[in-house]
Amino acid sequence: MDSPTRAIFAAAQTAFQTAGAAIALLDAEGTVVGWTQAAQRLVGYSAADVRGCPGRQAGEESGSCGAGQG
Repeated sequence: MDSPTRAIFAAAQTAFQTAGAAIALLDAEGTVVGWTQAAQRLVGYSAADVRGCPGRQAGEESGSCGAGQG
């Protein structure tokens, strides 16, 4: 990720965290790159648990994603 993209991502992540909404940010390939605290409260998995997982698998109990093994 280049520097301008990182800056935009950081600003978006801050805005999403303060919004209080359960949001998963996905990249162009559908991989989880951001996860709000509200999402963690909703499904029980931290950002570290789901970051790098395919969005469709984030938070699933079966499989490697959603258990910190992304």
